[in-house]
Amino acid sequence: MNRNLIAADLVEAVAPGAYRRLVQREAFWIVLTVLAAVALATQPIETIAAIAIFIAGSYLGAHRPDMALAAIALSVPVQRTLLLGYGDTTVTVTKVILWSTVLGWVWAVAHGRSSVEFNPLILGAIAVTFGMILSAWNASSIGLWAGETYRWVALVPVCMLAVATYEARWSPVPVLIATACGTIFCFSTAVWQVVAEIGPPSFESRGIMRATGPFGHPNQLALYFELTTPLLIAVAICVYRSRPSGLFGLSARRWAPLFLLGAGCGAVGLLLSQSRGGAVGMLLGLAAAVLIINRNFRLNMRMAVGIVLLGVVAGSGALIQYADSGALLSSNREVQVEPGNFAVEERLAHWAAGVEMARTSPVLGVGAGHYDERFRESTTTWRFRIGRGHAHSTYLQMLAQGGLVTYSAYLAFVMVIGSVLVAAARSAEAPLTVGIVAGATGVSAALLAHGAFEYIHVLSLNLQMAIIWSLVASVGTWGESTGPGAIMPVEEP
Repeated sequence: MNRNLIAADLVEAVAPGAYRRLVQREAFWIVLTVLAAVALATQPIETIAAIAIFIAGSYLGAHRPDMALAAIALSVPVQRTLLLGYGDTTVTVTKVILWSTVLGWVWAVAHGRSSVEFNPLILGAIAVTFGMILSAWNASSIGLWAGETYRWVALVPVCMLAVATYEARWSPVPVLIATACGTIFCFSTAVWQVVAEIGPPSFESRGIMRATGPFGHPNQLALYFELTTPLLIAVAICVYRSRPSGLFGLSARRWAPLFLLGAGCGAVGLLLSQSRGGAVGMLLGLAAAVLIINRNFRLNMRMAVGIVLLGVVAGSGALIQYADSGALLSSNREVQVEPGNFAVEERLAHWAAGVEMARTSPVLGVGAGHYDERFRESTTTWRFRIGRGHAHSTYLQMLAQGGLVTYSAYLAFVMVIGSVLVAAARSAEAPLTVGIVAGATGVSAALLAHGAFEYIHVLSLNLQMAIIWSLVASVGTWGESTGPGAIMPVEEP
């Protein structure tokens, strides 16, 4: 007699109707799967890809948060080249990956597989976000306000996910690999653009087309390279100089050639962007990263962070004062605007307009996302009447759009980042952790310096920043445990 029939008879005898319900349940899921497959087969490839990526992101967020963070980091440089959605409604691949991984992580928290942590870094990000939210009081367009505020709303859950992940001692190596791959991808795109002369005529400088990479603008490409290059080169140097004995350190050492390649691509790629602010930031970032990788690591770390923070406060204050006085305006300096100095004069005019907005709305600003909206009525230079989207300065952008509330919160956030870096330096012992802290210090120095001349929180770059800073904030929890996957102390060669 058939064994399946015997088993069915036994099940039916023990629980009448149970076998029938089991068959019905299996039939239901089979039919549902077939119907879903048929429905997907009729959809465009963009919709199928969005659903597939969302499912994969949810799984990674719930079960492999280290890979989820790597997916977010890898998506940042390709967001504009890969749009997903249905019909006329499209979203970037970064948004799909971001919110699917966050959803998976929330599921993990609800089932006790992960935890929610609040540290000073997360609280600082929340403070800036709250300032942006309050600026809605003076916003004339909810759509513009929501678009700008979203940059900071998205930063908070990524910080929380990253802190929870790395405090649980998940490996940072996947994020480093994704960062290197993203840098190499951007460099390849930049080379292609320069060689093929792809870009608008206005981007041609010194007879060479300025590279924009996948970001659409040279300065944003430079910002991405500043976000990655100091970190990659610091990690590569540290894991090469010493002999890591932990799993993470050994894994990073195997991938060190990729990190060096990524760092080289980032340095050359920044030159192809011809961004002067990017060059200043990169030089400062690389100098800070290399300076603190030596025997006086902790001392140099405190000195480097102190100098950067002092420069941020003093520099942003001086910038606001000069822009407010009008001393830098071409009209007051009797400067003739020409093609050779147009970019500089336009930037100075945007600075002055930002200060004027802050003067008219000093407490809450003109509203997040409303710089362009209010530029024409705020500019004090008659030659420039069309805004370029931002104040060409992170600090003036915060002051103009969010007033003293958001500007103060942002400076406090910068101070928190500095304290996080110094605290991590005290506990960093293993080669990999030393490299991460040194590299993150270089990244921070580069961004904050470039921030005087450009608005750095654009095009989801906030997400990469959040991952790097959260990783550093969690270094202190790794300690010297000898457990599986733990970070081990330095062993001299």
